[in-house]
Amino acid sequence: MVLRSGRPTARGELRAPDVAHCEAGEPVAGQRARVTPYRVLHITYGGFGSPFASQTLGLVKALESAGVPTGVLVFARPEEAAQVGDAYAGEAARLSGSLTVLPRPPLVGKVNLSLARRQSAALIRNAAAGGHDVILHCRGQHGAYLGLLLRDAYPELSLRVIADFRGNEAEELRAQLGEWIRPKAGKRLVFTALTKWRVGLAQWAEAEVVRKADGFSFVSGAFRREVELHYRTTLVPSVVVPTCTSFSLVPENARQALKREAKAKLGLSARYIVIYNGTFIPLQEPTGIVRAFQSCKEVRPEAHLLVLTTSPAEARSFLRQAGVSAVDWTVVSVPHAEVQKYLLAGDVGLLLRRPSPINSVASPMKFAEYVACGVPVLASPGIGDLDGMISTYGVGRVLAAPEEAGRALRSLAFNYDGARRLLRAHYSWAGAVKKLQWLYERVLAQYARTG
Repeated sequence: MVLRSGRPTARGELRAPDVAHCEAGEPVAGQRARVTPYRVLHITYGGFGSPFASQTLGLVKALESAGVPTGVLVFARPEEAAQVGDAYAGEAARLSGSLTVLPRPPLVGKVNLSLARRQSAALIRNAAAGGHDVILHCRGQHGAYLGLLLRDAYPELSLRVIADFRGNEAEELRAQLGEWIRPKAGKRLVFTALTKWRVGLAQWAEAEVVRKADGFSFVSGAFRREVELHYRTTLVPSVVVPTCTSFSLVPENARQALKREAKAKLGLSARYIVIYNGTFIPLQEPTGIVRAFQSCKEVRPEAHLLVLTTSPAEARSFLRQAGVSAVDWTVVSVPHAEVQKYLLAGDVGLLLRRPSPINSVASPMKFAEYVACGVPVLASPGIGDLDGMISTYGVGRVLAAPEEAGRALRSLAFNYDGARRLLRAHYSWAGAVKKLQWLYERVLAQYARTG
């Protein structure tokens, strides 16, 4: 059985319906017995970045638990692929499909994506063996363009492409040139030219994906609106799947005891913990973190800044240079699986971002994690969909400026019922799977079958 080639003649206004979701972190109960008639291959061209374990594998595990046979294809830098080694071998054993890692040359042109297509040929044919429908769930714009190459190269196979837009890749590349990477003077001209080439490639790939993909998933409603406005089109069928969390909402009646226990383990029992979970790159507004903490300390003299980060040396250096007293901060770096233990110590969580095209469509993972741990959030305005979520569900405050943090503490509240509804509606893996299954099935239903 194969699908007819070509696009359908009409695609009506198809958006995933709102559904009731399970608690964040809960398995997709009662669905395992119904194995779906299609398979999913999750493709990422971005290697093993920090979201891989929590977001890529988190999604794959949730799909598997719902009876969706799933495999993973990762393209990583050669040195990165070698370093990973057997780190994910245990995860691969739990999947219906394989977890395959292929080398990714430096992204300098379309030729590399064509090479990736040829490298994937055997895996694609194996996934589609026996006439199975295969959903290529492609993370990012480059990954989605690779999915299009695969679909178009094998028209005899039943392949459909879901473009999963997780961030503004062109703007992220542009930001690297201006803020993240500082090449030496002799290499700056070459680096600038190469970055402009990469930005152009990312923009071209995105336009192709918008025009040709079979379905779309967006990390935020703000991102979907921005893309549709830019390309003057309505992308259907589509869903919004934010950065979900495997953290379960801490029980309200146990929250204070867990907070006291977490503070005691840190030796901070008498302190008011202002927590920040993340890096200190410019887009994360590190100076704003310091200004917000100082504002909190004016209202709560016992305030202490707890930083959870994957770059502890950089964080310590920044705080020293910013003049924050060493007795007023603690920096720790722990595996993601242990983050929740530290978040429980927080009295308030900071989520400050610099206004930018990247942050305006973002869905920071730390937001859902703060909420799941019962920590009210102080956030910058204009971060993806967060303004409306914070006010609607009563889980924190949106600050016009970091210096407003101290004043916000005086009336800061946390609505547990709102937090529960927020996690169910937007951040549970069970809810994400329901939306994606709707999307997969809608995409497959758009195409008539022939025997």
